Amino acid sequence: MKQKTKLARWLLSVFLIAFILTGLASCSQQASESTSSEALQYGSPWVSSVFAGNLPDNAPAAVDDLYTHYAYDFASAHQDAAYASVVDDAQGELQASVTAVVEDNSVDNPELEQLRIFYAQAADIDARETAGAAELKPYLQAVLDTQSLTELEALLCSDSFPFNPWIETNVSAPDMKSSICVAVMPRMLFSDAETGSGLYQDATDEKKRAAYEFQRLQKQALIETDLYLISLADDSDQAVKLADSMFELERSYGKDEYSPTYRNGEYGAEAKAVKLFTFDELAAACPNFPMRETLAKLGENEGEGAIVMYPEWLGSFNDAWTEKNFELLRAMTAVKVLRECSDFIAPSLYADTRTRLGQNEPTADDLAYAACDKSETFSQLLAKIYVEQVLDDKSVEKLEKLANDLIDSYIELVEDTPWLETGSRESIIDKIDNMALNILYPDGGYFDYSGLKLTPADEGGTLLGNYFALKAYNDKLEAALIGKPARASATWLYARPTMQNCFYDSVSNSINIFPGYITSAMYGADMSTEELLPGMGFVIAHEISHAFDYSGSQFDAFGQPEAIFADADVQEFLTIRQKIADRYSSFEVLPGAAVDGETVSIEAIADLCGLQAVLARASRIENFDYEKFFGQLARSWATVYSPAYADMLLVDAHAPSNLRVNASVQMLDEFYDTYGASSGDAMYLAPDERITMWGKTSG
Repeated sequence: MKQKTKLARWLLSVFLIAFILTGLASCSQQASESTSSEALQYGSPWVSSVFAGNLPDNAPAAVDDLYTHYAYDFASAHQDAAYASVVDDAQGELQASVTAVVEDNSVDNPELEQLRIFYAQAADIDARETAGAAELKPYLQAVLDTQSLTELEALLCSDSFPFNPWIETNVSAPDMKSSICVAVMPRMLFSDAETGSGLYQDATDEKKRAAYEFQRLQKQALIETDLYLISLADDSDQAVKLADSMFELERSYGKDEYSPTYRNGEYGAEAKAVKLFTFDELAAACPNFPMRETLAKLGENEGEGAIVMYPEWLGSFNDAWTEKNFELLRAMTAVKVLRECSDFIAPSLYADTRTRLGQNEPTADDLAYAACDKSETFSQLLAKIYVEQVLDDKSVEKLEKLANDLIDSYIELVEDTPWLETGSRESIIDKIDNMALNILYPDGGYFDYSGLKLTPADEGGTLLGNYFALKAYNDKLEAALIGKPARASATWLYARPTMQNCFYDSVSNSINIFPGYITSAMYGADMSTEELLPGMGFVIAHEISHAFDYSGSQFDAFGQPEAIFADADVQEFLTIRQKIADRYSSFEVLPGAAVDGETVSIEAIADLCGLQAVLARASRIENFDYEKFFGQLARSWATVYSPAYADMLLVDAHAPSNLRVNASVQMLDEFYDTYGASSGDAMYLAPDERITMWGKTSG
């Protein structure tokens, strides 16, 4: 759950936790050897109960550690896991249920027919192994055959070369009163634009440097495999050296990517981060790279111009795109092409890398689903199938009602906030009144694949060839939207709605719940109100609060960059934010490794405000079971980390799950009323130390 503007969220994805899920023991041991060798100690205030091997002998009392009291059984059962969480354990539900629909021939429509062609080819391991990477090799060779930057650029701009490896383009809008236009960012080599930039930040903190190095080592393992496959490296030393050079070159422009930090002095920076360029201005800002030709190849050089997020990268990318870097740029281009197609070639080519990263051998269904679940392929259709064929037919209605109830709760809280000036209060309520809800369905609907025509294997079709056809089809669908009115769900057009994600978008002033989030851990048709409110209710309320935080408060009800707070209210907000930052900075993830309160403060505020909103709703329900509510809240965030991942948590914008629960609920009167926590209990916080953002002061 993040609070960034639309363009900073390109593939959403999420969070740094995504890296935790994919990397395992060998790399993590290298990155965090010093931490894992320290003696872990369970203690107050709940500093390390989320780490494997560090649970107390028995579940603590709720008044001492609410989170571990309820999460104890899950944590006990997952002590051998490198990473485990209740929510992620449920993620396989979407894949399993959608796969069942794909394989059920009694369910049919033109879109499903095309999906089945692609799925069957991706699941045919024998055919993929026989094909190897032969179909891709001519494209790779064409890259390696270029002898100058001019020749490489000519290849990149050629219609016969179906790749756009250096520039990320999507469609979006500057605000909801504008037309859709093309959005441009650099395509990072090792990860998406949202999280990849962290690799290039000059971290002064030793723990953060270790975390970035941990990420780099994970990614380098994949890149080294690519270098062997395209015969650019003959041995490990050569592969490591070339991969290091790639990282160093990308650093020269990656350092100007957005890296989320929240500081008092930076208030207002978000509103200046997005710029609408004319195409001539865009080309002039990065003259070394063939920007206009690249956009023309994609059919995205029409309309008002291009949106650029944090445009400083244009200058540094331009400096990197020079003839002196040609050989490295050529190698990086080949690696990018191979990386893009890794899900459409022989799986055995990456078998050694999966082993090196500690990943299990994927099944045929796993490989097929991975090939289909991409923004360039069928992720939108998979999400649509899940909603229409799998979920309860009342799910959208139930979740929309829940969201509207929580929106009403926020209006009540804002109206009851004493420090807000009248103008600020009116602007916040105006944003709430105009907030769009994209609940399981995007505004404007999912992409329509009924016009797609893929070629079955028995007619000579190949997996990679059909990937190219799908990619071109999606590009045309996006390009056709340019010049049309803004959509409140523009982020859905280039993301994967199968992702486990729920977010607020400042530019469209919208709450977005991806189908990938609606699994049994957070939502069920038969859930009681006491279970639904701390699950999806808390998630939705958390996201609503981002409309009025550091980023969201700098955009009006229609996504235009106009601050909604009066100056005095800005200072009050920042004062409260600083109190929360200081509070979180007092918590240690492990002995000697404290949380960065500045980094997590905005998400911590959203957690606290989200709980305030759902409890405001609960207060209107007769005989509400608060103990059941708090129990479900804690169990929903049950998580286990290997101690080797401690450093990774220090660069996440979210605090560890135990702190997200405990540090939030100890601010709330309902917790004390329910459990009777008092002085001497580890969860107790004196009334004058409890922090409230919206509504009346607690205590």
